[in-house]
Parts: sequence; C-alpha cells; structure tokens
Amino acid sequence: QRNAGAYSSKARGNNLKQMSEDFSFLQSKGINTLDDLDQTVEDIGADVLDRMDSIRAMEARMKNLTDLIQCVDDYKKLKPVVDKMNDIRFKKPREKYREEHAAELRRYYQCRRILDEQADGKSIPLPDWQKELADLTEAHKAGYEEMKVRRDELFHIQKLQQNLRSVLRQSDRPGRDTPE
Repeated sequence: QRNAGAYSSKARGNNLKQMSEDFSFLQSKGINTLDDLDQTVEDIGADVLDRMDSIRAMEARMKNLTDLIQCVDDYKKLKPVVDKMNDIRFKKPREKYREEHAAELRRYYQCRRILDEQADGKSIPLPDWQKELADLTEAHKAGYEEMKVRRDELFHIQKLQQNLRSVLRQSDRPGRDTPE
C-alpha cells in the first residue's frame, strides 16, 4: 500500500513511453487509420505466409537432393557387394550370398532405380546436385531470417492492433465517466 502511488506513477510513465514508441512506429510505417492498420496486418500476414511457403518448398527440394546424394553414396558403397554376387556362378552359393546380403542388395537396387529415374539415361549429375543443395541451404538460411523479421514485425503490429481495439472498446463502454 505504501508504495502504490510510486508504482502507479512509474507504470503510468512506462505506459506513456510505450505508447509514444508505438505511435512513432505506426507513423514510420505510414499507418494513420484503423483501416491502414488492418490492411498492413493483412499485407504482412500474406507476405509471411508466402515466405513460409517458399521456405517449405526449399526444404522439400533440399530433402530430395539429400536423399539423391545419399543414394549415390549408397550405390557406390554397395556396388562391390553386387559385383561379388554376380561373380558367383553356381546357384546355391549365389542364393546363400543373396540371403546373407539381402538388405544391402535391396538398398542397392532401390538406389539404382531412383538414380536411373533421375538420370534419364544420362550420367548422374552429382556435382550439380551438391551445388544446388549448397545454394539452397544458403537461400533457406537467408529466407528464414527474413521471414522471422517479418513475422516478428507482424506480431508487433498485431499486438498494437489488439491494444488499440481494447482501448477503443473501453472508451465506447456506456456508463463510463466522460468529461463533458
């Protein structure tokens, strides 16, 4: 109770300071009316969603490239297993070897099928995939940072919008003492 007046005057000062900063922010963005504020929230929200869609598309392509590069590595690593199986001429030892190495052979043939589909009869463009993955990783990082900045700006403006609407609702309440 004793410091209630000191606290409320400090809070009032902080509130005025915050309102001044918010007002300056709105002016710097060219927001002068509620309609401008609503339009800005809508525009920034659409921009954030577009950026998130772009980031998701990059992530999907990056995953695809990572899987393709992993397939190339697995293909190269498992090629000796297949070569050894092909060198076995008799049926029973060949079947025994195939059973012992079933998982490796399955992965090899899976990778070969995937790489054949991607190569389309040409050589496998591994360096191109690696370069594209590196470029996408950089673009993803930059795009994500830009999206975070825009998203934070959106959250800030939405908070201002909520506070402004709350103040307007309170001032429109009947029964409130208003100076005449």
